[in-house]
Amino acid sequence: MEKLPAGAATTTDAPMFNEEAVTTQGNKQVHRTAVSFITIYDPSFVTNLGRSSLWRNRKSLPHEWVLLDNKKNQGISSLYAAASAAVQHDLQIFLHPDVFLPDGFLGNLFHKIDLLEKVDPNWGVIGAAGVPAWWTPWVGRLDERIASSIRDFGQQYNTGRDSLRLQSLDESLLVLRRSAAVQFDANLPGFDFYGIDICLTARRNGRQSYLLNVRMDHKLRDATGKPVTWELWVSKIESDWYQLRVNATEAYMKQKWCPTGLLPVYGTAFNLTCSW
Repeated sequence: MEKLPAGAATTTDAPMFNEEAVTTQGNKQVHRTAVSFITIYDPSFVTNLGRSSLWRNRKSLPHEWVLLDNKKNQGISSLYAAASAAVQHDLQIFLHPDVFLPDGFLGNLFHKIDLLEKVDPNWGVIGAAGVPAWWTPWVGRLDERIASSIRDFGQQYNTGRDSLRLQSLDESLLVLRRSAAVQFDANLPGFDFYGIDICLTARRNGRQSYLLNVRMDHKLRDATGKPVTWELWVSKIESDWYQLRVNATEAYMKQKWCPTGLLPVYGTAFNLTCSW
């Protein structure tokens, strides 16, 4: 394995057969290759992703785990770009540490990818939540904006549909293939907009983004294990320091994407338009 970014840690286990690495098509079992999980290691990992059976049982599974140390607050897209180039496997799952993956998650993911590849074998990016390609503030209701089947802040979404084409993806879980040559922007600053950026990159490369219609939990527990409240999240995103961070990333994104004619794009949290 190539050298990861400074401060990164990795846990890699020898391949072993396990039912999580198998999916069924008709009466035939199809063995999938192992995948690479990439996440930031922070206190919320312990109370969320670290409780998932895929992590707890990792020594008996064929998958690679890469835990990135970001105490220096580097841009997430930069860390992901370096990790993507260094990990072992073609199928790469980037996820937030405050995500919890239920039992059977990976088998369900493989099944959904099988369904998608019957529609578009050349897909670019897939994820667990996003905005439908057709949605705009003038076409579609507000409750149709987010397509997903995840539970977020304790709210269960039931708007997901298999292989739904999306204009943007939420960053909580993103799936890429190295073979698709869709890469994170190592120069993108900050911690926001990279879900929009990777979808635009795929689109510029002639590939589409789709919903991976799977169930999982996001933002249910904080680093102490207590429930995350919507009010606490709103107070964070409305704070001055958060707005400054978002504005800096948005300015970079506008300079990058406004000349392409691919905007506007509507995201689960932020929009990207060419109005200044």
